[in-house]
Amino acid sequence: MLQARFLRIFSLLLVLTGSLSALTGQETSKPLPVIEIKAGAATIRAEVARTPEEKALGLMHRTRMSDNAGMIFILDGKSRASFWMKDTSLPLSIAFLDAQGTILQIVDLQPFDQTAVRSESDRVAFALEMNQHWFSLNRVKAGDKLTLVGSNWSKLANLGR
Repeated sequence: MLQARFLRIFSLLLVLTGSLSALTGQETSKPLPVIEIKAGAATIRAEVARTPEEKALGLMHRTRMSDNAGMIFILDGKSRASFWMKDTSLPLSIAFLDAQGTILQIVDLQPFDQTAVRSESDRVAFALEMNQHWFSLNRVKAGDKLTLVGSNWSKLANLGR
């Protein structure tokens, strides 16, 4: 009886784990924190990549991402940023942001492209990856200031330290 109950619970856990993986398009691991960012009329739900490991993994191995979902990378704000698309099948656009959340530059990224894309500015504090063309479809452009919901850019930067 106890063994049968254990097998039912274990099977349910496998189903739930598989469902979570199917929803996020990624292998289940420690979930990243999620923040909300206002960009024009849109609200983005962005996973926060803080550690070197989280930043290195980024959106690799994802098979899909919701329309207003993305990933924000906490950078040092004192150098140029460089990104590539190794093992990333999603077509993405990346916005390079300064320490106040102002968009410095937006660049489209191509799936599996291992060519490094470098920011023009050496003041990049954050990088926000979204589905390709999300910024243009939502009329968000370089020079626009993004706003964190319930937080500020300084607090977010401190999560990366």
